Amino acid sequence: MGLGGALLLGSIYRRIQSSWPTSYVSLSDYAAYQKASLPYRYLLFRYGPVVLVGFFGGTLIREQAWPTWPFVLAAFVVHTGTTSLRAAWREIRPRWYRDRHVPLIIGHLVSVLVVFAALAGPAYFGDRASALAPDLAEVRNGVWAGLIGSALTFTLIRMMRAPERTVQGLIVAQRQRIGDELRWHLRDQAEASGLDPDLMEAVMIAEALQRPRWFRVLERIKGLVFRKGTYGIMQVQSDRPLSDRESIDIAVSRFSGVFQPGGLSDSSFYERLAEYNPSDEFASVVEEVYIELRGGIGE
Repeated sequence: MGLGGALLLGSIYRRIQSSWPTSYVSLSDYAAYQKASLPYRYLLFRYGPVVLVGFFGGTLIREQAWPTWPFVLAAFVVHTGTTSLRAAWREIRPRWYRDRHVPLIIGHLVSVLVVFAALAGPAYFGDRASALAPDLAEVRNGVWAGLIGSALTFTLIRMMRAPERTVQGLIVAQRQRIGDELRWHLRDQAEASGLDPDLMEAVMIAEALQRPRWFRVLERIKGLVFRKGTYGIMQVQSDRPLSDRESIDIAVSRFSGVFQPGGLSDSSFYERLAEYNPSDEFASVVEEVYIELRGGIGE
């Protein structure tokens, strides 16, 4: 039972790719932006399926008078071992080319505890809620299989039929979220330093797409305890928390002399982007956004 619950969770997570925000995604992955744009969406996608599996498995087990803990432990070990615990171990193990990210490790471990509570809570203490379940002796298999199958099918159909979000649409929407004050502050600073303002804005939009405002607020809160990290709308590495404007000023100084007009033709362009953000998707996102900005989108 526990293994079946873990396999069901694995199938759901593979379809919705609920790994954000531990990694960057491409511009074409519109579903990832949708669920990451607000904290309640991310929590719903991340832990909602776990609660449902705990409720479903716990109901079946109580009806059969079987012990509950083997189901909880099996589902917990398999699911977290392939998701949060695995991610935590990748951060913990020694790596010569980068530092350990302690806050990220703690975040993964907290997620492990939340998953255990989400599985164990409905399984152990869901007696009242179990009254909502159908009579398992008569329609258990048909009703539950129908509900789960319908929910998954509906979700997949909605995702496949979702209107294709163009790069232009993402840029316009992101400019509205960023606001004119920050955007023109960046462009003014870039021009004053002799940098390509379109390239600098492309960097800002790429970072803001991956780390929206609510997540940057959490980063600053984290910085009260763990000072070192990335901060602000430009996701600048710093030994202390930074505001969005401070991150812009520092990013402009770091790119000084590199992002000249027409910077894509500069051989050092991709090297400097890799130094700034080593994500494999980051440079391609910046390039796509930059090409659109050079075309005068939204101006």
